[in-house]
Amino acid sequence: RYFKNAEFQRLVGDLTVTIKNIYDRQELESRQRAQYIDPLIINHYDYDFDTKLKSGDNTIFTATEKYEANHEIVPYQINGVDKLEREKTINVLSFYKANVISSTRTTFLQKYMEINTKLLNELRKEFYLE
Repeated sequence: RYFKNAEFQRLVGDLTVTIKNIYDRQELESRQRAQYIDPLIINHYDYDFDTKLKSGDNTIFTATEKYEANHEIVPYQINGVDKLEREKTINVLSFYKANVISSTRTTFLQKYMEINTKLLNELRKEFYLE
């Protein structure tokens, strides 16, 4: 209501809705991770592998980069493999990848980028910005 430009008002409203959708999406991802992925990691991840991989002051990113660049093999053992429900684990990971990581996450972010670009262009026009 502070701006007379109807397109600007519409884009601000659209951006607000898009940001809310992103927050909702992040909440969904957090719930899915806490309910399904975290228990898998806690029960079956090889923390010895993690410790060996990140020896020194390496972050996971630098450690992975160094590991991929050399020929050293750090063995990985799935912990509690006898308690691992193979089919359920495959389903959980497939669901997480398809529905949490890839498909709709990118849709919300893409929509945000599109609206944000339009809004910036409208601001530039309205206020003669370069």
